[in-house]
Order: sequence, then structure tokens, then C-alpha cells
Amino acid sequence: MDQAAHEISQLLHHLASSDNDARALAEQTLREKYVDQDPTHGLPALALLARSHPEHPIRAFAAVLLRRLALSPIVQPAAGPDGTKTHTCPLYLIPDAARAAVLQELLGALAAETVSSARRKLCDTIAEIAKSMLNRKLNWSELMPAVYQCIQSSDPTFRESAFHLLSSVPVLIFPNGTLDMSSVNMVFSHALSDAEIMSVRVEALNAAVQLLIEAEPETYTPFQALMVQMLNVLPALLANQAEQELQKALTSLVELATSFPKLFRPILAQLVEFALTLATHPSLEEATRHMSLELLLTLADEAPSMVRKVAPTFAQRVIPVCLEMMATIEDDQDWHTTDNIEDTGDENDEAYVIGEQAMDRLARRLGASAVTPVAFNLIPTMLRSDQWARRHAALMAISAIGEGCHKSMSKELKNVVEMVVPFTKDPHPRVRYAACNCIGQLATDFAPTLQRKYYTHIIPALMSCMDDAANPRVQAHGAAAMVNFCEEVDKSSLQQFLDPLFAKLVALSGSAKIYVQEQAITTMATVADAAEAGFAQYYPAVMPALLGILGMPNQQEVKLLRGKAMECATLIAMAVKRDVFIGDAPAFLQALARIQGEHDFLPYLATVMPPLLSTAQMKPEVAIVDSEEDADEYAPEDGWQHAVIEGQRLCIRTSLLDEKYSAIEMLSCYARNLGTGFRDWATQTMAVLVPNLDFYYHDGVRHVSAAAMAVVIAAAPDVPEVRAAWSDALVRLFRALPEEMDPEFTHQSLLAIAEVIATLGEGAFNEQQATELVSVLGAIMADYAERVKQREAKRHDEDYDPESEEAIEEEAQMESAVLTQLAYLVQALLRVYGAKVLGLLHEPVLAKALVCVREQEEDLVLLGLSLFDDAIEYCGAAAAPYLGSVGDVYIGALQSGSLAVRQSAAYGIGVAARLALVDAPALGGHDAIARARDSEDEATAVENAVAALAHILQSPVISEAQLPAAQRDELLAIWVRAMPIVYDEEEAPAATRFLVSLIDAQHPVVLANLDAVIHALLELVYQGVHEDMDEDEKHRGLHTAVVERARAAVNALSAPQKQALWKSLDDDKKLALKEYFK
Repeated sequence: MDQAAHEISQLLHHLASSDNDARALAEQTLREKYVDQDPTHGLPALALLARSHPEHPIRAFAAVLLRRLALSPIVQPAAGPDGTKTHTCPLYLIPDAARAAVLQELLGALAAETVSSARRKLCDTIAEIAKSMLNRKLNWSELMPAVYQCIQSSDPTFRESAFHLLSSVPVLIFPNGTLDMSSVNMVFSHALSDAEIMSVRVEALNAAVQLLIEAEPETYTPFQALMVQMLNVLPALLANQAEQELQKALTSLVELATSFPKLFRPILAQLVEFALTLATHPSLEEATRHMSLELLLTLADEAPSMVRKVAPTFAQRVIPVCLEMMATIEDDQDWHTTDNIEDTGDENDEAYVIGEQAMDRLARRLGASAVTPVAFNLIPTMLRSDQWARRHAALMAISAIGEGCHKSMSKELKNVVEMVVPFTKDPHPRVRYAACNCIGQLATDFAPTLQRKYYTHIIPALMSCMDDAANPRVQAHGAAAMVNFCEEVDKSSLQQFLDPLFAKLVALSGSAKIYVQEQAITTMATVADAAEAGFAQYYPAVMPALLGILGMPNQQEVKLLRGKAMECATLIAMAVKRDVFIGDAPAFLQALARIQGEHDFLPYLATVMPPLLSTAQMKPEVAIVDSEEDADEYAPEDGWQHAVIEGQRLCIRTSLLDEKYSAIEMLSCYARNLGTGFRDWATQTMAVLVPNLDFYYHDGVRHVSAAAMAVVIAAAPDVPEVRAAWSDALVRLFRALPEEMDPEFTHQSLLAIAEVIATLGEGAFNEQQATELVSVLGAIMADYAERVKQREAKRHDEDYDPESEEAIEEEAQMESAVLTQLAYLVQALLRVYGAKVLGLLHEPVLAKALVCVREQEEDLVLLGLSLFDDAIEYCGAAAAPYLGSVGDVYIGALQSGSLAVRQSAAYGIGVAARLALVDAPALGGHDAIARARDSEDEATAVENAVAALAHILQSPVISEAQLPAAQRDELLAIWVRAMPIVYDEEEAPAATRFLVSLIDAQHPVVLANLDAVIHALLELVYQGVHEDMDEDEKHRGLHTAVVERARAAVNALSAPQKQALWKSLDDDKKLALKEYFK
């Protein structure tokens, strides 16, 4: 053993010492001397110790340290003029010969190590180094032959460790990127049926799973034989009672099902049967049963149409298992007596919680038609059970499936309500709690129908639960369900219950249980908001109770309670008149000042903003771990979530991220409501928002950060630091949006940019930024077009069914909102920049729009039309060339089956005519305009078409040669019969004036269509369309003109004609018009 190895061996012994000082000194020496100063000798020495030290704990320790030290990141100074820094690690700073020595020692250890624990750590080190080298395109050609030797070894621990290594670096099997199935079969066929030791089969299964994930198979056909071999491992593990190995195997298969569920298609029916056998096996551990169910649920999540088609009885088989799991809940005295409901919350690994979550997932993914009949065939029987746990399970199941089964349950909502409400009086408090939970969830999922139709059933039931003084958990949950119900309730429905409801809430605010007080206050605020003016009479009873809570001593356990009281009192103060609140205002402000720990509460923002900004800047705790053993230190119950990214396990502590989200939302609220009063805080707030655009640990944080920027900029549009932060934000947005996978973030970002344009005008961008923006918009359009093709491919999938179409339409609807926002942003650009931006938009956006308008996908057609509508409206003659390219599309779009498409086309034609941009080619389809409008009854589309036709008929550039008199009169007759315009306030005056002018000229078309003209005039008078326009000088007298023409036309009728006219009108219209025609 060389000197470096000898010294490091001594250091390793000290590192294992219980003496903290000795351990710290050894760690420092090892890092400084053999990594920072002399890795050329230090790393080979560690590798040598990992192979040849006589003590296996030291060999294992050396392997672990080698992995950590050799691959520890080092930032290198910028080498080029662009200032870009690079990252490396000690393994690549040592000479090639030294690195070769490290690799050789590791392979020697792989061939020699016989102690399982040390061998596993050695394989982890080899795997991490191999992945690192592959990422750097460096060759370790000796590794795979060494792994093959282990696979062929007679020692099962060698075979096991080989597959453990391959599961970490599956690409070793196909280094050239092509998967050779003969090589795969050679590697796995024997190991997956290894009879000597079950752990070999499990490791081989896991390696095969990782191989398939790495290979990203496009079809399951080449892998059918391998999949059968993999799944045959499960019965063998069960038969050998190797339950820990069975759990690991199921976990691996869940990972594969998440990524490539279609691989399971050929053997899905058999898998369902076996997994259900495991899920209901009484002698297996709960963890095994739960994981087997998870495998089935994952397949349903990821490939619901496949599950529905290949396993048509899936729901009938799985739902009873889920309900039985939900019925395993046990009563716990602590549940009833606790002072802190957070500490006794349901554990996620409890069977009844897993069963409830499973019902929710099945409903949302398999759909209502599959789940509702099965669930409601079983639930009534459970509700009639004399076992409280089964009644509890049934109620929780109803609340779990409501969202996913909305369509079918909506039709039976009355029966569902009548099924649930009686259980608010169940003898067992846990069942009453479940009934409150169910009602609260139904109130959210079926709002506002539930509130409008069944308030007389639900409000008294929840109030009865709030009277359950012996069971404060039931009281609090009844009040919580009332919050959900009142968020969508009509104040008239609530009015009759306000007296007893507020009396109960005030009483609950004095409960001995703090969580009951907190909930009572939250419910008060919600009910007060719903009651609006009706709340004032309850103010004298409620506000003193809130002020009493605010005056409590400053103790940790009442902080949340006082926060809720503060919020509730603020909402109430805003709801009532000034003279009602003014008497309590001093006490309220004094309480706030005392809570904030300030002698003087003013200025308010100076007190509130620093902690809010601090919370908004919180960073999550993140750890990158090398192996599953290390990952065990970061348990989910401690708030950690795990993700595997590029082979590395990332552990993130997300428990505080909701607070971060709320803080940013509050900053946005302050900026929006205070306007320029927020100016002094705008710079600091932007400094928080901009980095959070890249905060990928929490989608909500990104969404709210994007949404908040526009209101913050509007508060301080001329502050240089705010402008600079906006430029930084654009850099981040332009980088993210072209490849953004989250439609909501894209939507919020595009909206924010459009709103900033509205605020800053042409100062929103410099020339380079504007160019980048339109390039990003073009990328989003191209990406959407690609996803349209992907959705169409799904419609031709072998497992496509009607439920699949619902999922496809839901996805399309989400993305459609992005396109709508994109069109809005382009409109903002055109409105501000006009024709100056037209050239910039052409190639990235408008050229694609020329393609969009000729697509079959409605959203693409609508996007194209909307973009051209705005280009025509805001750029005038500069946009005329586009009319020549899309004029036929506009005419054809007027006959589309889509209201939105028809409306957009009609609007564009109308704008073009108004701006005198219509030419002969564009008028080639004017008869199509007429026919399309003459048969349409949707008001908005009709009115856009009527307005467009009016502009065409009055256009000064349309000659008689283009539109002969006979055709003109034909169009005019159709236009007269389509009048009036009553909803479009912008177009109505011009169209009405045109009609009046035709009447005054006694145009033959008017005389020929007198009945239609009279009805149009009466409709204008009845609707009072122009009555409110008399104050506008431009439209003054129009209402009077309409009334006068209507009177004259009616008075010119014969007595029988008048009688027939009045008989044709409905009663409301007759009554309204009576005063005009006395």
C-alpha cells in the first residue's frame, strides 16, 4: 500500500470515530490534502482502499468517499471573453493515467468484493462515475465486459450487484443509442428466472425497467416477451414469501407504468387479476397490498382508454377493493380530544386514506360512465351498515368521486343530497364529520346548482353539526363546510338563516378549542361576504368577539387564530358603512399595532412589507443524494418530496412553499389595490418576482409571480429600477416560453406582457426585445400546431373511446386559453405600435396565421382570423395585402359550424369595409355572407354579420360594377330583415342610422319589407338601445328618431294590420311599448 493510501486509511478510521474533533480534523485533512491539493494521488489511493483494504467497512467507506470527492463540483474561472464559467470535478482534473488507475482499481474491486454491503456501495460508486463519464462523452470500454462477467458468475451476489449497477446506468447495454433485443435477452433471460435467489430476479427486473425507460419505446411489440418475463417474477416472489422483494418489484413496475403504460397492454388482463390478488391478500403487509393497488391506479392514470378497452371490468373489480380499504378506519380517542388537529391528521399511508385517494383518481381518469354505476351500486348498502366505519367510507367515497363523476352525478344531485344530509345526525361523530366533509366537497364540485336548489336541506343540516358541543371536531367541520357552501350561495337564499347562523358562529368563536375558534372566524368572514348588506345588523355581536381575540396575549398557539380574526375584522370593516365601523376603528388599529410589535402602526406598509418580502423570497431546502439509502434521510413525513432527474435523486422540502405562494399573492393584492401608493415598494417587489419566474419547485409560485408583474409595474412605471427588472423578466420569459410545458404559466405570462404593453406603451420593449417576443409567439404557435397533430393521433389510437375524447377536449380547452391570450397580446402590440410592427410580425406570426386559417382545427382557424382582424383594424391600408390572401377564407368562415369563427369572420369583414379596404375579390362571397346570417340565431354572431353587411352596403369604394343594383337590393333586403343590432353598442348607432336613412328615403326595399322594418324599430324601442346615448353628442336624438319612425310606421297600418302586429308581440313587450303608442 503506497503512502497516500496508508495516510488516507488512517484518516478513514478517524472519520469513523465518535470523537467530533478527531472526525472534523480528518475530514479537513482529507479534503485539503488529497482532493484540493493532490487529487492525483488521493483519488487512486481511495480506489485502492476500496479494492484491497482488509476491513470491509473501510472498503465500503472508501468507495463512498471516492464517489463524493471525485465527483464533487468545482467551478472553474471564465476562460473566454464572454465570461462564461464552467464546471468540472476532481476526477477530470487529474492526469489520464491517474484516472485510468482509479477505473482499473474499481473494476478490480468489482471482480473481488464478496461482502454484500460493501459490494453495493462499490456498485453505486461505479455507476455514478460511469454516468458522469457518459455525460462527458468519455469511454469506459472495460466496464460492460466486467458487468457481463458478474452476470455470468456462479455467485448470486455478483449477479445481483451487476443488475443493481445496470439499473443505475442502463445505457451501458446500448451505448450507441440502438437497443439490440438479442443483447437484451442475453442479459436478462436467465436472471429474470433465477431460481437460486429472489433478490437477483428483483434487481434484474428493476434493471429491465430502467432499460425500457431509457430506451423510450414507441411500441410495445418488440418487448412483449421481455414484459412477460418481468411480470412472471411477481408470482415467484409471492410463492417464496419474499415480501420485501415483492414490494421492490411492484415499485419498479409502477415507475415503468408511469412512463410507458402501453407496454403493459398485452398482459393487462392477467396483471389486473394478479394485482387484485395481492391487494386483497390477508396475510400480506399493508405496504405490499397498497403498492399492488398503486400499480393498477397508475395504469388507469396514465392510460385510461387502454384500461377501459382491454380490461372492461376494471372498475367493477377495483372499486370494491378501494371501498373496503376505506372501511378499515379505526376510531381513535385522540381524534376526539386533540387540541391541535394538524398533529392528528390522516396519515397518507393509512389504508383508508389510500382507498379514498384511489376513488378520486379512478373517477377523474376512468370517468363518470365507468365509475358512477359501480360506486353507487355499492355505496347505498354501505350507508345502511350498522358499522360506523362503513358508513364513514361511503360518505367519503361520494365526496371523493364528485369532481370526476360530475356529469353523471349532476343528473342525480337531488338523490345524492337526500342520501348524504341525514347522516349529519348519525349516532357516531366520525360519520357526522364525514357527512360535513361530503357536503363541503359537493358544495365546491356542484356549485352553484347545489346552493341554488338545496340550500333548505343543507344549511340547517350544517348548523345542527355546529351545535355538537360534545364533539368539537364535528362543530369545526360543519363550520368549514359552510364556508364552501356560502362561497357560491345567493344572498336571498342565505337571508332567512342569518340570525341563528351568526348566533352559532359567535358562540363557536368562544370555544375552548382554538381550532374551533379559528374555523368560526373564517366562516364568519365568508358568510358576511355572502350576506353583503344583510350583515350590518349582526355587526354589534360579531366585532366585539373579534376584538377580544385580537386582544389575547401574544403566544405562539394563538397566532393563527389572531391572524384569522384580523382578516375577518378587516373584511367586515370593508363590508359595513363607515359610521358602523368608526367606533371600533381605534381599538382595531391599536390591536394591529400591538400584534406587529410597533409603537406606531403607521405607515402600514412599512410594517407589513418586510416580513412579506422575506417570505416571498424563501428558498426550499434541496438535497441531491447518491443512492436510495441516502434518500431515506429525507422522509416524506418530514415534508420532503423526491424526484429523479437525469439519474440523480433530488429531494426537496416543500412544506413552506405554500406560504411563499401566499406571500406573493398578497404582494400582488397590495399593488393592485394601492396603485401608485405601492410605488415605494415596487423595486423590491420586482426583485422578488423576477427570480421566481424560474421557481420550478412550485407551479403556483411561478403563476402568481408572472401575474403580479403587470400590477407592480403599473404602480411605478417610470422608476428605472422597475424598468430594469422588467427587462430581466423578459429574458427569463423568452427563455422559458418556447418550451414551456405548463399552459397556465404560458397564459399568465402572455397576459402579463400584454398588460405591461398597455401600461408602458411603446416603452415596453426595445427593438431587440420586440424581435425576441414575436419569435417566441411564433414558437408557441408552432408548438400548438404540433400538439394538434398529437391530439389527432390519439383519436386514431387503438384504445380510443368516447371517454378519451373528453380528455382530449379538456387538454385542447386548456391550450385554447393560451391561444386566446396570444391573440390578445398581438392585439396589444398592434394597438400600440400600429403598422410599425406589422413587418416584424409577418414571418414569425402572420405567415403562420395564413396557414392556421386553412386548418381544420377550430382554435387555429379562430386564432388566424383574430390576428388578421386586429391587423386590419389597427394597421389599416398596410394590412390590405392580407385580405387578398385570406378573403376567400373569411367568406367561407361565415358558414362555419362554430359561432366564434363566424363572429370573428363577420367582424373582420365589417372592419375592412368600414376602413374602405374591401375590394372586388373580397366581395366575391357577399351572397354567402347574406345566407350565413339570414339563418343564424345566435345574437353576437348575427350582429357582427349585420354590422359587416351594413359597412359593405355603405362602402364608398364598392362600385356598381362590383355590386350591381339588383344584387345590392337583394343584400339590402336580407340586411333589413336581420336588423336590429341591440347588443353591440359600438356598431348599433351606425346601423340604426342607416336604417332610419332608408326609411326616410322610402327605399323600395323598406317598403317591400315593411313588417320586418316595423319589428326592428319596435325591438329598438323596447330594448332602449339608444335611450342612454342621448347624452353623447355624436348619437344625440337617435332614440327620438327611432321612436318617431316607429310611431309613423305603426300609425300608417290599417286596423287589422295593427291588431295582427300587437297580437304577434309577447306580453312583456306589449306592456313596455304601451307608453309609446297610446
